[in-house]
Amino acid sequence: MTNLTYSTTEHYTEEGYTHYTRDILLDETKIGYIDYMVEVEEDEAYIEYVKIEDEFQNNGYGSQALKAIAKDFWLTYLAPMDEANQRCYERIGEEITGEKYDGVDQGYGVYALNKN
Repeated sequence: MTNLTYSTTEHYTEEGYTHYTRDILLDETKIGYIDYMVEVEEDEAYIEYVKIEDEFQNNGYGSQALKAIAKDFWLTYLAPMDEANQRCYERIGEEITGEKYDGVDQGYGVYALNKN
């Protein structure tokens, strides 16, 4: 697996969540980023958006970066915005259901990554 590095910026805290951006770096070149928020009272993260630059897609960098975030939290939630995200999240996560997740489901299910 490629050794990616990361640079994380904290943006603000609102309604119990702290919002972050984690830049994804390959050989010191930014190849993408992940926007996510962390519930202040819980050890959980919610991925808002993942972007890998076109020329770096389909190399596993996004999956690797998501798994790196998941190691920092008890549980990391993923709510795909489209079918491409859904295919990725199905490969690396486990689908979860329940009323708690209805508000974050964007029509493609909700997935979770455990800390392991």
